[in-house]
Amino acid sequence: MSTPVSAAEQPELREAGPLDLAALAALHAACFAEHWDAAALAALLAGPGCCAVLALLADRPVGFVMLRTAGGEAEILSIGVDPAFRRRRIGMRLLEAACARAARAGAESLYLEVAEDDSGARRFYGAAGFE
Repeated sequence: MSTPVSAAEQPELREAGPLDLAALAALHAACFAEHWDAAALAALLAGPGCCAVLALLADRPVGFVMLRTAGGEAEILSIGVDPAFRRRRIGMRLLEAACARAARAGAESLYLEVAEDDSGARRFYGAAGFE
């Protein structure tokens, strides 16, 4: 069950830019044992159709989603929320933002990959309607 988030705690969502790479890398490291550094993220986001959205609470980056669109398809490359800010629907807001961006870019389908043993991610995506 998610913890309700007050209106004051709703994250601001905005597109990440080059000045956000260090924060994005720190968030990725906080979320994943195998993480991408700022250089890897810069190379990835420089690719065609790639973007990242940051979630901020009081100007503090607390979550992100990275998306790539091409040829009528979109892929969630990575999504994560700082462990201290999980279970507040921030991840769902980021996923919804990624879906909206994919649709605006003309994607007719959206896919992602999840490790078979990642039950938390499987529950999260299942709750959002992914199979």
